[in-house]
Amino acid sequence: MPWTKIKHRLENEYLAPSLRGRITYFATSYSKCPDHEGRAAILLDGEEILEGSYREQWSIKKISQFPKDEKYEKRLSCEFPYMDDTALKLGQFDQRQFYIAYHEFIAQSIEDSLESENMLVRIFAVLDKRVGKHRLEKMKETAKDTGDVFSLFLKIRCEAEGIETPMKGNTDMKNIVVLVSGGGTNLQALIDSQERSEIKGGRITCVISSKEGAFALERAAKAGIPSVVIPRKDYPDKTAYSMAIKEELDRQQADLVVLAGFMIILDECVTKAYNYKIINVHPALIPSFCGEGFYGLKVHEKALEYGVKVSGATIHFVNEQADAGAIILQGAVDIANDETPETLQRKIMENVEWKLLPKAVSLFCEDRITIKDGKAYVDLK
Repeated sequence: MPWTKIKHRLENEYLAPSLRGRITYFATSYSKCPDHEGRAAILLDGEEILEGSYREQWSIKKISQFPKDEKYEKRLSCEFPYMDDTALKLGQFDQRQFYIAYHEFIAQSIEDSLESENMLVRIFAVLDKRVGKHRLEKMKETAKDTGDVFSLFLKIRCEAEGIETPMKGNTDMKNIVVLVSGGGTNLQALIDSQERSEIKGGRITCVISSKEGAFALERAAKAGIPSVVIPRKDYPDKTAYSMAIKEELDRQQADLVVLAGFMIILDECVTKAYNYKIINVHPALIPSFCGEGFYGLKVHEKALEYGVKVSGATIHFVNEQADAGAIILQGAVDIANDETPETLQRKIMENVEWKLLPKAVSLFCEDRITIKDGKAYVDLK
C-alpha cells in the first residue's frame, strides 16, 4: 500500500476527531539511500521536524519548506531526522517498521493493539477514535512514566479529550542515552528491562549510532525510542568525532551514557565532560583480558587460549584509558571443556551482560553508586 494511502487512512479514518488537524504523519523515502527505505515520524501541530545539524547548518521549520536539492535529499535520506525536542519526544521510526506496525494495527482489534509489544502499534491504538474516555481514564491511572513515548501520546490524547493530566510518574527521571554501533543486543536487554519497569529512576531517551543502518536503530524504533546517526566515517579524526558526540549528548541533556556495543574509543573531551556518567560492559573479568585490542570475539579467544576456568563480564565507568574505569558490577560463568569463542560469548551475554547492565543502569539512576578514591561502592540493599 502506498505511503499516501496509509497516511490518509491514519489521519482521516482512524484518528480521533479531537486530534484531526493536529496529529500528522510524515515520511521520507529516497532511492539513493543505501541502508533505509526511509524514515517516518508522527508530528504534533506541525512542529519543526528538522533543526540545524552541526555539520551542515540546514534549518527546516515546516514540512512544506523541504528543499528539493539533490545533494540535500541524499544526505537527508540516511540521516533523517534531526528533530527538535518536541518531535523527538513524539518519536521517529524506520519507514519499514511503520508499515509493519500499520498492517498489524488494522488486522486486529483495538484491545489487541493496545497490548501489542510493538510501540508503534500501541501509539496508533491510543490515537484511535475507538478508544473512549472511560478507557483513557483507566490507562492514565496505570501509566508508568510520563517520559515513556507511549505515555506521551496517551497524555496528548487525554488532553485533547479534556481528561486531567499529568499522569502518574516521576518527573525527575534521569535521561539515559545509549551509544551503539551494531546489532544492539545489549540495547535490547535495556529496552526489555525498561518495559518490565526494572530500571528505576531513569528512562532511555535517545540512541546514538556510529553507523548508518545498524540493526540497533530498528530495535530503538520498534520501542519508540528516538535515535540519531553520527557516522564515524564523516569525521577526519577521533577528536572531531568525539566533539560531535559530546554536542549531541549535551543536546540530549544526558544524565547517563551507556556504551552498548559502541566500537569507537572516545576522546577525553567526552570522558571528562561526563566523568563517572559513562558506563561500559566489557566481556571479561577486568583486569583480565582487557585494554587496547581486547574486544568482541578476541576477548574470548584469548581467555580460552590461556586456559582459564571461569570468565564473565564487567560493568565499569569509562575514563581516558581503555577498560580502566572504576568497576561497578561483575559476574562469572564456568567454562566448559568443549567451549568455543562463540559459545562462550553467548553464554556470557545471556547469563551476565544482559542481567548486570540493566542492573547497573538502575543503580546509577537511583543514586546508589558512590565513588571514593577512584573506586565504585554499590548500595545493593
